[in-house]
Amino acid sequence: MHGWIFRFVSILGERYTHGHIVDFFGQLQNHPGQLHILGNGEQRKSYLYVHDCIDAMLAAVKVKQKRAEILNLGTDEYINVNDSVDIITSTLGFRPVRTYSGGDRGWVGDSPFICLDCTRMRSLGWTPRHSIRDGIIKTVTWLQSNSWVYQ
Repeated sequence: MHGWIFRFVSILGERYTHGHIVDFFGQLQNHPGQLHILGNGEQRKSYLYVHDCIDAMLAAVKVKQKRAEILNLGTDEYINVNDSVDIITSTLGFRPVRTYSGGDRGWVGDSPFICLDCTRMRSLGWTPRHSIRDGIIKTVTWLQSNSWVYQ
C-alpha cells in the first residue's frame, strides 16, 4: 500500500469560491470605484492553477518511490497582493481607489509570505503549465460567467 500526502499553496481556477480573488471581485462588482484590501498589500503568496494541481497529483501517484510520499504542490513564483489586484482590476477594466486595513498581515493568523519548496515534486518531472497571472485571469473570467457564486 502506498500513500501520498499533498501540501498545497492556495488553488485558483474554475469553481474557486473563496479567497482574495472572490472577495475583491465581489467588492468590485458592488463598488467598481473602490477596493478595500486587508493588510498593507505587500503580503506575498504563491498560488497554483487547479488543472496544474490535478496534473501534479496524477503525476505523483504514477511514481511509487516510498510507502508514503509527502509532496508540496505549488509554483516557484509568488505574487504580492497589490500585483494581484493589478491583474484583477486590469482584467475587469476597473481602476478603483485602494484603501488598506494596515499591517503586514491581512487577518489574524495570516502569514505575510507563503511559498512552498516544491523541489521534490519537480524531481518527479512535473512542472506547472500556468503562471500565477494566468490562474488569476482564468479565475476572474470564470467568476464573470458564474454569478451564482455570490448568491
